[in-house]
Amino acid sequence: MNITLIASDNGLGHIKRLVYLSNILINQHNVSLMAPKNLVKKFKLNRNIKLQNFEMRINVKKNSYNYEWIRKIKNDSLNKTDLFISDNLPEIFELKKNSYLYANFLWHKILKIKKKIKIEKDNLIKRNNLPVLGCYLFMHPQVSDNFKITKIGLFGTFKGRKKNKIQNILISLGTAKLGILKVRKVKKELEKIFQYFKKKVNFYIDPALGKITNKNKNIKIFKANYSSQMFKKIDLAIIKPGLGTVNSCLEYSIPIFTYMSDFNEEFTYNAYIIKKNNLGFKIDNLIKLPKMIKKIDKEFFEKHYLLCKKLKWNGEKEIKKIINLNYQ
Repeated sequence: MNITLIASDNGLGHIKRLVYLSNILINQHNVSLMAPKNLVKKFKLNRNIKLQNFEMRINVKKNSYNYEWIRKIKNDSLNKTDLFISDNLPEIFELKKNSYLYANFLWHKILKIKKKIKIEKDNLIKRNNLPVLGCYLFMHPQVSDNFKITKIGLFGTFKGRKKNKIQNILISLGTAKLGILKVRKVKKELEKIFQYFKKKVNFYIDPALGKITNKNKNIKIFKANYSSQMFKKIDLAIIKPGLGTVNSCLEYSIPIFTYMSDFNEEFTYNAYIIKKNNLGFKIDNLIKLPKMIKKIDKEFFEKHYLLCKKLKWNGEKEIKKIINLNYQ
C-alpha cells in the first residue's frame, strides 16, 4: 500500500512523530513523508522513505493558518496515495475521505479564526469514518469530547535512567514564540539564578535565547540540540510544554518544570496533565528554580523513574497495527 504522511510544520513534535511512524510503516508499505527537509534532518529517517520537501507556513504567533496547503499537493502524489496520515491537519480528508488524523489538539479550535471556518473543520473531521488518533494521556477534551477517537501510547520506547542528582539542566522555552520582551525576561532570570549554584551544573539552553552572561565558574553553558545524546544527559528540564519535548523528557525519565507564560490551550492543558500525574511542576519565574530543586532528592528521582517507565509507550506501533487491521 502507498501511504503519504503530512506533518504540521509548526513545531518539531509533529514532524518527529511522523518520522517515527514512517520508519515503522516502511517495513510493510511504500511510504512518502511530506515535511520541511531542514527539520526532518534533525531525526533519523529510513533511506527507503521518499521525502518530499513541503512547507505549510502556519503562523501561530499571528493567529494565521494556511488552509490552502492542500492545493500544493500534486495530482501525481494524490493518485498514487492509498492512505493519507497527518499529524494535526484535518484538511487531509479533502484529499481522501478515509484517512488517519493524529491530533491531541486542533489548530482551528485554538487560533482566533472565523467561527464559520471552525464549524467547517469540525464537520470535515466528523464525516470521516476513521477515528482521530491521539495520546491517551495528553489528548485535549476539545478533541476527545467532540469526535470519534482512539487513544494510543506515547511515541518511542522508554529509555530512562535512574538519576540521583542534578548535573545537567535543559532550558527549552520555544523562545521564537515568546517575543523579545519575554526573552529578555528569561535571560535576566537565568543570569540571576546562576549565582545560586555552588556545585558544578551544565545548562543546555535553546540557541534562540542568544548569548547569556555567566560569571559563575560552576556553571557551563551548552547549546541545546535536542538529540537523543543530549536527552540522555539531562537530569531536569524547564520547558514550554509542547508534546514533542514533553514526550522526549518522559522517554528519558526527566522531571519537568513547565514554564508558563501566556501560552495557548495546548500548553496549558499539557502542563495541567503533567502536574496532575506527578510528572513535574509548574513554574512562572525561574528565580524560584534553585529553591524548588532542593526538594528533588534520590527518592523523588526513583519514584519519577518508575512513573515514566509505567506510562504507555510505542504509540507508532499501535498506529501500524490499526492501519494493518483496517487495510489488509
